[in-house]
Amino acid sequence: MSTHAALRWFLSLAILFTVGRAEAAAPTAISRIPFTITKPGRYLLSKSLTISTNFNAITIAADNVTLDLGDWTLEAIGLANTTHPSAAIFSLSQKNITIRNGTIRSFFRGIQLDQLDWAAHLVENVRTVDCKYLGIEVQGKGSTVRRNRVFNTGSATSFLLERIGIAVAGDSINVTDNEVSDVVLNSTHGTDRAFGIRIQNSRSSNVSGNRVLNSLDLFPGLATPTSGIIFQQCGWCIAAGNQVSGYSVGLEFTNSGASAYSGNTVARAFTPYKVTGDGVTVGAGNTP
Repeated sequence: MSTHAALRWFLSLAILFTVGRAEAAAPTAISRIPFTITKPGRYLLSKSLTISTNFNAITIAADNVTLDLGDWTLEAIGLANTTHPSAAIFSLSQKNITIRNGTIRSFFRGIQLDQLDWAAHLVENVRTVDCKYLGIEVQGKGSTVRRNRVFNTGSATSFLLERIGIAVAGDSINVTDNEVSDVVLNSTHGTDRAFGIRIQNSRSSNVSGNRVLNSLDLFPGLATPTSGIIFQQCGWCIAAGNQVSGYSVGLEFTNSGASAYSGNTVARAFTPYKVTGDGVTVGAGNTP
């Protein structure tokens, strides 16, 4: 083979390699819902989409998926607010899912990622608005929920006895720099509860720098208190630098131990800090 022929052959391979990498990197566009993701890879919402049937808008049925909402909106329209348990984005028993950059409006659940083992999920820069029961739910060890904004959650009048802005479960989870505004306790059941952020069955998790605010009338006088941030059955967890206002209980550890909280600010709470369990350390700088 001549020198020129060898050079052309090398350049052709380089071009094919470059084109192949570019094609592999291009995300798959989602332009309709309901939509099910069945293969690993990158997916991108190509426009704002609405759904008016009782289905999950996007179901993720594969590991190693990145879903970018592209600053568009997923919206449920014309659905009853009491008997529709579906989600804008749903996944069961998958790992390594990333969801980012967009708005979810008026679903029963905004995001629901369920995994009982290692998950390493990431949900960031998502805004949920008017979700009927829950804004964001992430289960699975090693997951992160950060820089999300959750507004006006919980208008459902039946189905479940809880209303939650952000719910997480699993070990080694980070919940940081989120904003949760107005979780509605919209029912007449005496055992109902509303939570801004709930952490369950977790060891060695970090909840820090969140702003959990409630302008609604959920303050003292309820038979069952509402909690801005609650740790349930947790250990070795940290709550630091959070701001909570307008809940009956500001920051709560229940049946939890070997944890610590410091540098938190609670306003307009009947009980700013409530602990049931052993070995919860009170650090410096909590207000009041």
